[in-house]
Amino acid sequence: MMVIIGRIFRSLFYTGLVALLIACGSGENAISIPPVAPSVEPGKTALKRLPVSYNDVMVSLINEAADPIWRAGWKTPETDRDWRQLEHRARQLKLAGALLSQPGSGPIDQQWSLRPEWNKWAAQLVVSGDAAIKAIDARNREGVSRAGDTMVAVCEGCHLDFKPDIPTGGKYGDLAPLSVNDRE
Repeated sequence: MMVIIGRIFRSLFYTGLVALLIACGSGENAISIPPVAPSVEPGKTALKRLPVSYNDVMVSLINEAADPIWRAGWKTPETDRDWRQLEHRARQLKLAGALLSQPGSGPIDQQWSLRPEWNKWAAQLVVSGDAAIKAIDARNREGVSRAGDTMVAVCEGCHLDFKPDIPTGGKYGDLAPLSVNDRE
């Protein structure tokens, strides 16, 4: 008997919820989302310029992704979840390298994107991210450490070529937010 009553109440609840959603979605207060027409012909590249600057990619994506990989070089991830999160970070680094091969929206990003050195550093970030992914998949802390060392060399080399004086453009000061407190 209780099962039947539960089903009736559940059915009434969902019916009321659907009616409420329909009522809220109609009339003059309804939110209208215009359809988005495809802006790119099939087979052509959509991205002509990143919607963010190279500095934003570096500060918000690369710094955030690199720190856990560097930490894993001296503190081995303990759980499967830790390893999965580390793998996500390595994939973010690989993606960041690919993003940096596209012109950014910063004031000098277009100029940098045309320089062969810039594209070399971006490609090396992709390769080092891939090396980190492989080491993480193998649960190889030494391999993760080597991949982290390679990332340091890539980042430092690129910064020496392009941003020697202001590594983060003033965001977060000199270090990424996780760098100082997590070296235990």
